[in-house]
Amino acid sequence: MFRHITNNKGSTLVLLMIIMAILSLLGVTILTISVTNFKFKMVNSKVKKNFYMTEAGLDEAYIIVKNLIIEAIEEGNKSVEDFIANLDLEEGSIYIKEDGTIDLDALNQAQNELFKDTYKAYVLDNIKNRLENSDNYTIELDGIKPQIEVLNDFLSFSEDKLELDIESTFINDGIEKKIKTSLIISIPNYNEPIYITSTVNEIPVNTVWEKVISSDGNMLIKSGNVEINGDIFVKGIDNSGGITLEGTDLAFNVNGNIITDYNFKVNSTNNNVEINGNIFAKNFIISEGTNNTVINQDEGSFYLMDDLELNGSNCVVNIKGNFYGISDSSDASDPDQSSSIVINTDDIGTGSELNIDGDVIIHGSSFINTYGGKYQTGESISIKGNYIAYTYPLQELGDRDNKPSLKSDNVVFEYYDPLVLVDRYKNGEKLLVQDKSDYIKFYQDEYQQSSELNLGAGIKLDESKSLIHTGALVYDGKIIPSNIKVEDQEIINEKRATYDLYVNKMGDESIQLEKITVDDQIDYTKIIDKIDYNSEKKELIILDKDNEDFAIIGPNSDESDLPKDITKVLINNDLVKGIIITNGDLYLLGEINFIGSIITTGNIYILNDGIKEIKHNTNIVSKLIYENNITNIFKNNSNNKIALESNINVNKTESGNGIQVEDLIEVSNWKLIR
Repeated sequence: MFRHITNNKGSTLVLLMIIMAILSLLGVTILTISVTNFKFKMVNSKVKKNFYMTEAGLDEAYIIVKNLIIEAIEEGNKSVEDFIANLDLEEGSIYIKEDGTIDLDALNQAQNELFKDTYKAYVLDNIKNRLENSDNYTIELDGIKPQIEVLNDFLSFSEDKLELDIESTFINDGIEKKIKTSLIISIPNYNEPIYITSTVNEIPVNTVWEKVISSDGNMLIKSGNVEINGDIFVKGIDNSGGITLEGTDLAFNVNGNIITDYNFKVNSTNNNVEINGNIFAKNFIISEGTNNTVINQDEGSFYLMDDLELNGSNCVVNIKGNFYGISDSSDASDPDQSSSIVINTDDIGTGSELNIDGDVIIHGSSFINTYGGKYQTGESISIKGNYIAYTYPLQELGDRDNKPSLKSDNVVFEYYDPLVLVDRYKNGEKLLVQDKSDYIKFYQDEYQQSSELNLGAGIKLDESKSLIHTGALVYDGKIIPSNIKVEDQEIINEKRATYDLYVNKMGDESIQLEKITVDDQIDYTKIIDKIDYNSEKKELIILDKDNEDFAIIGPNSDESDLPKDITKVLINNDLVKGIIITNGDLYLLGEINFIGSIITTGNIYILNDGIKEIKHNTNIVSKLIYENNITNIFKNNSNNKIALESNINVNKTESGNGIQVEDLIEVSNWKLIR
């Protein structure tokens, strides 16, 4: 039998030990968790630090690039300063225009290109080394710096931009962080433009040297390819004089006004004439025997005091502008006082053409030459053979409202050897141009197919434009009777005033004389004779007060047509600046490239094949006049003056280039690799 022991001593200790064991276990668990959590926080802190260090490497890389750009801008500025300091502005410099002035646009472009090229070269030469050299970085952790690597295999600017791929890496305590980004670097423009300082001198302008050619004589062009840029004034010597083209296969191109007191005449074959400017002349004549010639006026208008005559075959005249035939009298005994368009060629409409796109004024009508005198027709545009209309009586038509009848019972025919032509009314009054204009229209309507009239196929006018004409217009298969009103006279007077300004005053409104010539504009007594051709400076100066003849002879010339006693000046085919003032005849031979002004009281002869370029530039001419001290030889100067620069200095602005470096760097494509 067992004995039950009731002694409880020691149980409390056991319980306490059990509790202590539980608490110890719990403490160890909590401690383990805390240590683990602490370790995790330590690792996380290092990861963040490494990340921040990696990103800080990119920040420093940005600053390095920014400083490099500042250095590149400074290098670009230095290169421009050296460029300006050593700038060559002597004759022949690429920065001197043909007119002798400085080409500021070219200079500013050159310095901008130089600045950009220097900037690009400096950036490309230095950027990789600057970014990858750890000595250029200040930030570090535990003695360790971020490592920057440029990922591009090849560095170059495209469309003024350099896209730079860089990668920043930081490794510490076995933890690696890597970030990639792109820096886009732009090229700035140079923002300190050049400006010029100089001394300004003024000389009075004279209309005679404002033209490329001024002559009191005639101008004869016999052959070659002639291009003239500038206004031409050729007074002409007599009624047969003026400007004459006589060469075969001649190309004549004028960019400017053509002015003559007499005629512009084409006397040869296979010519091509291009005119960009107004024509002021007494007559414009394509002579009989001329063929295969094209005349185009692309800009400007015809101002003629007398006639446009088309006598040659297979000739085409295209006038894009206006045609003004502005004689002083529409009913005149002298054909020189009555403007008209005269078509004497037999092939109008089958080979020859006349096209006028602009307004038309023809203040007059054509004449028939007879042994019994000159008979004025009723046609402002007349065609060969149409005089037949005035030889036949009107039997059925001819009655007019408020005007005398033109029927045969009311008119009288007169004998103009060898023709009998309708001449006056039965009451003795002469038929006027307007009456004869109606007469030819009635004749065509009455006789129709049997009239044998040439109705002007190949002649084109724009009927939407203003057509003012004293006589009938015969063109494009129709006859349009006289169309002129009292109020039209004001328009005619305006055109006549324009003609007078250019022909009689050389285009200078300030001239007070009724009419001037080259001789009126030059005081030859003040000229000191000079012949100077400087091949290095490419300048030609000829000043001669005597009646001496000169020949300007370029390469590939033929001197066989020259007079024996003539002064020859040989030049090369480089562009020659010059001024020629003579009192005799002037011959131009061979290949010539001339810019300046030719002034003579004599004739001008352009001979030989080859290209002849004769150009005008006011700045060049005025500079030559000033430098050769000949301003005093000109008379009747205009009220205008021209400013000439001397002691020229090239400078650049000192206001700073205004470039914001931050605008030249763009950050993109940021990416965390690990």
